[in-house]
Amino acid sequence: NLQFFARLYGVPAAQRNARVAELMERFNLTPYAATRAGLLSGGWQQRLSLAVALVHRPELLVLDEPTVAVDVEARMDLWRLIEGLRDSGTTILLTSHHLAEAERLCNRVALMQSGKVVAEGSVPELISRVPGQAVARVQTEDKQAVIQRASDLGWPVRQHAGKISLLLPHPMSLREVVDALDGSKVSAVSVDPVTLEDAYLEIVDLQHKLC
Repeated sequence: NLQFFARLYGVPAAQRNARVAELMERFNLTPYAATRAGLLSGGWQQRLSLAVALVHRPELLVLDEPTVAVDVEARMDLWRLIEGLRDSGTTILLTSHHLAEAERLCNRVALMQSGKVVAEGSVPELISRVPGQAVARVQTEDKQAVIQRASDLGWPVRQHAGKISLLLPHPMSLREVVDALDGSKVSAVSVDPVTLEDAYLEIVDLQHKLC
């Protein structure tokens, strides 16, 4: 596969073998040199696809959902490979449905909904559009009581897929959140940093309100 695409992309014959060997080593493909590509697992096929895409040393690498349908371990491996390419100076245009992937790998992000870009910027710029410094995710049998108490505290409330998220003015411990909710029937609570996913939901909600 690598030799074929090296020829297809016009890699000079004098450089071809060295370039293929370099990529085989870089992507840990050497043990599979004699294996048919179709017999590789999904994660290893994605590694091979990355190697193929790099065989002619492109200035721009376009990756369309490079970790789709791979297991968690393979995804982490691919993330490390993509990070290495990014940090070595390769310009990468990447599409993904995984916002955690975009948050980790991308310097700039364009958020899309229904085929249109609804926001663009660096990850910190987009996250800063969430009016909170942390998010408390609450499970409760009495949503109205929790929502009312959070409103009294001045904490913005967000509801998605039947779940309640409270936007906190600063990072707080679980005990501080539970104490602040003052006896509301909370069955579970977690406190997390604001993520790109929270930013996406915030921006999409705003778009719906404007429409």
